[in-house]
Amino acid sequence: MFLLQKILSAIHEGTFSKRLYKYFFRRKKLYILYAPFALFHKINPKKVVFVNFGGKGFFDNPKYIAKKLHEFDSSWDFVWLVDFSHDCDLSEFPDYIKIVDMYSFSALHEYATAMFWIENTRKNYFPLKKRCQYYIQTWHGGLGPKHSEAQVVRLLEKSYVSNAKKDSALIDLCVSNTTLLTNLFRNYFWYSGEILKCGCPRNDIFFTGEEFAWVKEKIGCEKERICLYAPTFRNDYSLLHYGLDYTLLKSALEKRFGGEWGICIRLHPNFNTVVMTDLPECVCNVTSYPDVQELLCVSDCVITDYSSLIYDFMLTKRPAFIFATDLERYIQHERGLNFTLDSTPFGMAQTNEELYRNITMFDNEVYVKGVEKFMATYEMNDDGHASERVVGWIIQKMGTIR
Repeated sequence: MFLLQKILSAIHEGTFSKRLYKYFFRRKKLYILYAPFALFHKINPKKVVFVNFGGKGFFDNPKYIAKKLHEFDSSWDFVWLVDFSHDCDLSEFPDYIKIVDMYSFSALHEYATAMFWIENTRKNYFPLKKRCQYYIQTWHGGLGPKHSEAQVVRLLEKSYVSNAKKDSALIDLCVSNTTLLTNLFRNYFWYSGEILKCGCPRNDIFFTGEEFAWVKEKIGCEKERICLYAPTFRNDYSLLHYGLDYTLLKSALEKRFGGEWGICIRLHPNFNTVVMTDLPECVCNVTSYPDVQELLCVSDCVITDYSSLIYDFMLTKRPAFIFATDLERYIQHERGLNFTLDSTPFGMAQTNEELYRNITMFDNEVYVKGVEKFMATYEMNDDGHASERVVGWIIQKMGTIR
């Protein structure tokens, strides 16, 4: 068995072979051949395999669960599967995490021997899952307005829907931070299993009290105050719907809040290869920065359109605004919304002039009350202990293996 694995791994070394290998992996061929061998692998009750956005780097919910589990017990085996075709900064990983090529027999070996799988998107392929193994799906969005999964089935490819149903059948636990997300899991994710309403692990960062000055240094924006502009993607991959006037925005921020402001723009990860030119001097492109939660921690203000990121940021009670130039088009041709944007505590604008007015007339007391009411409406329960609760669930399940 191990000799076969070594031979196949050796074949996998060449560039062409890697492409061919990945081609067959994506089409669920090679891992099927490996499945019979996986049956004979012994489960390690203290091993966990993490997959983040289908093979990307060290961020989002899996990151914070890994850190908390290592803090609880450093003797665990931590494995992170990476798709090396992505531009992934491996230096972000702590030394206690083993990095494995996602499209390799080594990855299948890790899957076969780990008691826990933790991911935040749908699986790309389906290794054999044994009865004593547990698959935790943290998803990559908490409270947010955009429709997803079965709500937008008309926009999804048949292959995605088929995989999503198969994926949901394997899941043992979904992690939620609001009644809205819990209801979405139950009604639109083809899922009927356990849901742990424990908070969003990545949001624990807002409750640490840690200073994040080093993030400003890392992104090269050391202005007194930072406004993060983070619009979501469009299906046509166009940037034309953004249309933010950075100069007018900077003027509004400095007029209302004082101080010197820098603006950071972070495009959706789907746009991470887009090159932005002719940005004003006051704007810093931080699209390639992996952990958006760290960017939120150093931001004094956030502006987005339909991204759930703003609903994470409101936990800080710092000012945030919605700038959506294509609202009607987005609802009709992109995705519907779970709630109207004018029902949120954020000032909603469709033009730069409206955004300028919302910022310069911002009332912090009214805003904070609105945030608290909004969080109460959806029973948002982030309190800095979400990762701890997931780890508690993991430890509880460890006792079930024989």
